[in-house]
Amino acid sequence: MKDSLVHVTHKKSQNAPQTWLDSYDKFLVRNAASIGSIESTLRTVSYVLPGRFNDVEIATETLYAVLNVLGLYHDTIIARAVAGSPNAAAVYRPSPHNRYTDWFIKNRKGYKYASRAVTFVKFGELVAEMVAKKNGGEKARWQTIIGIEGVKAALRIYMLGSTLYQPLCTTPYPDREVTGELLETICRDEGELDIEKGLMDPQWKMPRTGRSIPEIAPTNVEGYLLTKVLRSEDVDRPYNLLSRLDKWGVAAEVLSILRPLIYACLLFRQHVTKTVPQSTKSKFPFLNSPWAPWIIGLVIEALSRKMMGSWLLRQRQSGKTPTALDQLEVKGRTNLLGWWLFRGEFYQAYTRPLLYSIVARLDKIPGLSLFGALISDYLYLFDRYYFTASTL
Repeated sequence: MKDSLVHVTHKKSQNAPQTWLDSYDKFLVRNAASIGSIESTLRTVSYVLPGRFNDVEIATETLYAVLNVLGLYHDTIIARAVAGSPNAAAVYRPSPHNRYTDWFIKNRKGYKYASRAVTFVKFGELVAEMVAKKNGGEKARWQTIIGIEGVKAALRIYMLGSTLYQPLCTTPYPDREVTGELLETICRDEGELDIEKGLMDPQWKMPRTGRSIPEIAPTNVEGYLLTKVLRSEDVDRPYNLLSRLDKWGVAAEVLSILRPLIYACLLFRQHVTKTVPQSTKSKFPFLNSPWAPWIIGLVIEALSRKMMGSWLLRQRQSGKTPTALDQLEVKGRTNLLGWWLFRGEFYQAYTRPLLYSIVARLDKIPGLSLFGALISDYLYLFDRYYFTASTL
């Protein structure tokens, strides 16, 4: 009797975490709009907290990283609820990016675990850099940076192979496209939707047949028609939404993946050369220049983007039309080149003085000093931490 009671108690204790998770999942689905508002509020708090005081930047970045991980878990729960609802197909059409990444996550375990790993590393990289700098100084900080960039590069190269050499999405997991209100609509019973439709949608009866037709608001006609039209990416297989790379395209992708690691190694070498004798420095004068890491990193990234653009051109010349996701990914990567204004020697020589002069002017204008303080807090992070301007 006592043994059976112990067994039952042990079984209940094992099932307790799962029960709590199930309860939380149900609560999330029922209150998706509120959860989204809470996430946004907490993220805003992490944005506006000052970064100038001791250890505050570690606390705020840790909060931001935890919120990102929690948001990713919420995305998984919402996606599961949408997939299990019979109403989803009628009111929600996933984007090509979400269809593509969702297919690989569900059908390639290696891609799933690698994408999650690189995402978690990305969420926590700035916190790791802050902690390493505080506890071990500059050398430990740069060793941490190179280690993190090496791990991310290895994971991305593995993901490239698991997709059979298709371009990697900048965001390797599905985005949250379902709003709280839409999720509530999707997860309602069909009977509830019919009742609500009958109460809220005005009906017009055809004189001859007597059939009822719901009226459409004039401002929503175009949107309504677009939901009824299937595009090529809506019917294509998910794994074909990004085209297969040729050998030069693969080289461009590998170059793009390795660029952050190469740039970090060059910055680390520059940091080391400040503390070593002149005789041990490189025989190439350019590599001893403080501009060398920035110029080499920018050239590598620009070359990678140029090679990807040439790959798209070869696709068109061979009669293959690049997909919408191909063009969107290449365009998004090109836009990321702007982040080089906030890196390395260019930031120190041009961007930083310009932004600090703007902050000084804002401080003299009543009512705008708060914006100046906010910009100054972010400049504090750009001045001290490598991963603040990291994009991959």
